[in-house]
Amino acid sequence: RELADLRDGSALKSAALELGRRVGWRPQDVAQLVTQPRAVAGVAQTVRKLEEGDLKLRVRTLEVERMIERVELRQRFIGAGVASALLLHISLGATLHRLAARVVQVIAARVAWECWNAWLALKKLTVQQLRFENEDTVYDTM
Repeated sequence: RELADLRDGSALKSAALELGRRVGWRPQDVAQLVTQPRAVAGVAQTVRKLEEGDLKLRVRTLEVERMIERVELRQRFIGAGVASALLLHISLGATLHRLAARVVQVIAARVAWECWNAWLALKKLTVQQLRFENEDTVYDTM
């Protein structure tokens, strides 16, 4: 008996642990019993803030995600096209040395390639959107 008290530190603690073991309470259950009111209060406070309008939920649907992806591709396409045209116009100007003009033309070609890739991705997205739309499309007749 004294060894059990020494193991747990006190006789009261040993008795409580022995009672919990005999009744079938696990330490996890007791901890849940103690912390549950605090967790419920936290959820209640969050719900109250939502109801009062102090807290806003951010929800992004699949449709919004697709629209954002389409806008990003369109921006990339237009930006690369404008940049390529501007660089080509600069390279054809009479104020640049021939070597510098060639370097700018190579950079313009690279940016034009990015524009082309963005256009292909945008076209692919459009075809995919038409394919999965619930309206009359050419894909409905196949």
